[in-house]
Amino acid sequence: MNCGSEEITVGERAGKMLSVILRALEDEDREVRNRLMIACGKECANLPCPPKWDVSLDIAHDIISKTDDVTKRIELLNQSVPWCADWVMENDWIVSECTTCGCLLVQNGIVDASPLWCQCSMGWVKSIFEIIFQSPVQVMLTSAIGQGDKTCKYLVKPNPTYDNAKTEEYSQRTKD
Repeated sequence: MNCGSEEITVGERAGKMLSVILRALEDEDREVRNRLMIACGKECANLPCPPKWDVSLDIAHDIISKTDDVTKRIELLNQSVPWCADWVMENDWIVSECTTCGCLLVQNGIVDASPLWCQCSMGWVKSIFEIIFQSPVQVMLTSAIGQGDKTCKYLVKPNPTYDNAKTEEYSQRTKD
């Protein structure tokens, strides 16, 4: 069976197929696209990763087991999770401004950067920070390389009702 004139790896083939799916999604309603891609990002954060991409939610759970101090948790996150820039506290927000795309699939040439992958990354960020804060968070993307900007700037705002007493309950819900 001839599958084309050039040989490609399964990963390259999967990347090409994902790119086709994403191009098709661009014709869909924005809300549907965003919801789908954010769900993909959450799943990406939840999946086990190859060692050099060690960014699973297990790391976030490990971080919260070490300290209740949110500032320390963010420091540990910066040390433990590879991302395109450090996370810093700015008033009520946690901010990261990257000069390269934070998506590991884009970084490794599996897929091309696109605005849809930016939504996927928002789901990844949301998952990580909901563990770190043990409560829902709001994630905003104010600029994105995949949308033609020079940087990707993520803002994370923890739920103002952050409560250490709910840590165990929330932790259990996120593991289910």
